[in-house]
Amino acid sequence: MRKFGIVFGSFQPFHRGHLSLVLKAKHECEKVYILCCGYDNDIRDSRYDLPLDKRFRFVKEFFKDDPLIEVRKLNDSEMGIDGDVQFTDKGWAIWLNKAIGPLPFYPADDDNQFIIYTGEESYKNKIVDIMLTHRNDLGFIGTHHIEVELVNRSLLPISGTMIRDNPLKYWKYIIPTFRREFSVNILVTGTASEGKTNLVNDISKYFNLVHSEEMAREVLRKNGKIGFDNQISAADFSEFLIAQHNANRDLINSPVNSGIFIADSDNAVTLMYAREYAVRAEYKKNYAIDLNEFCCLKSQAEILNKGTKWNVIFLTTPKDNFVDDGERNKDQASLEDRKGNYETLKEIINGLYPDVEIIELDGNYEENFNIVKEYIEKIYMTSGLEIW
Repeated sequence: MRKFGIVFGSFQPFHRGHLSLVLKAKHECEKVYILCCGYDNDIRDSRYDLPLDKRFRFVKEFFKDDPLIEVRKLNDSEMGIDGDVQFTDKGWAIWLNKAIGPLPFYPADDDNQFIIYTGEESYKNKIVDIMLTHRNDLGFIGTHHIEVELVNRSLLPISGTMIRDNPLKYWKYIIPTFRREFSVNILVTGTASEGKTNLVNDISKYFNLVHSEEMAREVLRKNGKIGFDNQISAADFSEFLIAQHNANRDLINSPVNSGIFIADSDNAVTLMYAREYAVRAEYKKNYAIDLNEFCCLKSQAEILNKGTKWNVIFLTTPKDNFVDDGERNKDQASLEDRKGNYETLKEIINGLYPDVEIIELDGNYEENFNIVKEYIEKIYMTSGLEIW
């Protein structure tokens, strides 16, 4: 008799409790089927964007290199058992037929043993009851030997609700591919020479947080255009957008992200400079980008930013001092120019992120540092975590 394990759940999110079920099934069976279940528009918590298709993708991504595990999606809406029918005996019978029935991915041989692993006693009792009282309704699966094994949840007391209510506290229990949805992402941005890079570096060191750097300079160095701002083309700006987006995304998804990520820049700054350079080109004719190209870059940024989530944006305001490090554009060094850029940046940020809280940093460096520091300390305190 061949043994096949089944682990099912909505996985909002998939956590180490689910993983323990999967590994137990894997050690006891020759293959494990993970059934990612749900229905249309079944997001349990509006704070997190985890519809069924995304959850299915994340679980599949996590197990992509394991040949003994196959991840499948079961959509109750497609089976007609969402809503009032979902938890009735009829709904359970239909669901079991789809879960263990004659689907293409199950072996057709009758001599199979299916073991359903669950940590919920109510699920075990319901499945056993349906198998006993509705066997004639179960069709093909009635010919299989089916068992339900209840696994002691107290050995790993974690739940999706606990994680959704306090993801930082239970960060280590979240499976890595789901963590991106629970990361607290902080953006610090502003115009040139306002101290944001030093601020991000110092905050990152203080809290031991992962952080991204501004990528535009790296691209300019690579392209040999440091100090030649009037030669920065739309193609260069497009490269800035992609490089910054990828840097932020990859660090948010990285295993070194401990739950709070801080970024030195994002695509709003790139758009700010692109628009200012395009406007200057209209008058001075010595910049290599025009307004039509800026509109194309704006569309590109909007596409890239569809998956971007900032919990808060700290915006450094222009000050009198301008630090010339030999790599900055002196055409925009005056306080008047930087104030103009700042208004442009605010307008772009409000367009890209209309629902995100914006906190202006209008003090000296120490005051600004303390504002960001206190914001992050509050996150830790709310989560019941110690900073050190």
